[in-house]
Amino acid sequence: GFLCYPDGNGSVAGWIDKITLPETVEIIETAAFAGMRNIKSIAIPSKVTVIDEGVFKNCSNLKTVTIPDSLTEINAMAFEGCYKIKTINQSAQYEIKDKCVIRKKDHALVYVLPQKGKLKIPNGVKTIQRYAFCTCTSSEVTIPASVTHIEDYAFQFIEQQLNCAMKKITVAKKNRVYGSDGQCVYNKKEKTLVAAVADNKGEIVISDKVEYLKEVCSARL
Repeated sequence: GFLCYPDGNGSVAGWIDKITLPETVEIIETAAFAGMRNIKSIAIPSKVTVIDEGVFKNCSNLKTVTIPDSLTEINAMAFEGCYKIKTINQSAQYEIKDKCVIRKKDHALVYVLPQKGKLKIPNGVKTIQRYAFCTCTSSEVTIPASVTHIEDYAFQFIEQQLNCAMKKITVAKKNRVYGSDGQCVYNKKEKTLVAAVADNKGEIVISDKVEYLKEVCSARL
């Protein structure tokens, strides 16, 4: 395993600007690289299978992550506070399409790279995993008809001290499970709120098509 023991604020690890990991590494512990704000790129060794929560937390200048074919699981929260990531390579298990990291075996959207402007989730994606949009900086997002499951907290914006850029989420009209109305995404059958975004005043108007509020949903304020 590999664990660097930074404090997450960078006071211990902030001076490190390069890490080369040996190919013998099989496990990278939670928060292993947290706070390394000078790191710009990192290559994950070929035996690692999981990128866990908080691994790259607050690596604010990280731009490139090279993943191996062995990698089978990516936790989106691994990239909390990483708003400069531009590139994650394709691998045997994952494809990168339109800034979306998609797991091939189940067509799950696991993470969206930060990008400005409008984002169209690629058609064919079936599941949007929790926290997939945790560092998303797109102003508008379009969900395709192929999506049949959106996990709780999928659109949750983690950095509450920052202004969320996303102001609109639209669902394709042919989607049988989900719909969008105004600032809301809702489950058509259950009539539950799935996600909502705030307007420029920080206000959210809940659609009258929503009848039930779940204990957890995604709200971007």
